[in-house]
Amino acid sequence: MPWKNSWFQIGLLVVVIAGGLLVWDSLPWAEMIMGSRAFNRNDNNQGKQWLEMAAARGNSRAEAEIGLSYQMGGLGYPQDYVEAMKWDQEAAAQGNMQGEDYLAELYEGGLGVQQNYAEAMNWWQKAAAQGDDLAELMVGRFYENGWGVPKDTAEARRWYQKAAAKGNVLSEYTIGYLYENGLGVPKDAATAIQWYQKTNGFYPAQQRLAALQGGRTPQ
Repeated sequence: MPWKNSWFQIGLLVVVIAGGLLVWDSLPWAEMIMGSRAFNRNDNNQGKQWLEMAAARGNSRAEAEIGLSYQMGGLGYPQDYVEAMKWDQEAAAQGNMQGEDYLAELYEGGLGVQQNYAEAMNWWQKAAAQGDDLAELMVGRFYENGWGVPKDTAEARRWYQKAAAKGNVLSEYTIGYLYENGLGVPKDAATAIQWYQKTNGFYPAQQRLAALQGGRTPQ
């Protein structure tokens, strides 16, 4: 077992008694820390042991991390979308935002499950409700394209603006694109330029800027 490797590791997992209260909740976080240390030194076997110990205690962050590892085939886990789905569901059931994101990606891509845009949108919306800017961007994308919901460019722009307010570059770029092309908003090159400039060097936005400011039609 991993806790045999050093007294420092054992110390992290000592049950702390403070004011007569058993601080049991601190244990998964100590296990997460030790897992991260192990992964950082490329000891995937030990890292997985610590991560799975935390997940076994119901730590949603650990569950989501295992789910992502199965989804991507990383940290010593084989790529297995069915296992990814199982772990993501565990995390999302506790309201874990990353677990909700990962579930949405699986349903959107039909990875380990039948593709289901409506279900993907459901999970993107749950994560967006927690203020996740990636999820807000994706809710906008789903409305813009009519994936699992009626197509609604105005609603898409509203979600893009939520994400852009958090500095999400793709949302800033997309809003610029909407104004440049008059999609759900009046066509307005000046406003498009303002949004493209917010992206701070994002290459596709720089291409659009060069075309607009040079008077050429963007390719």
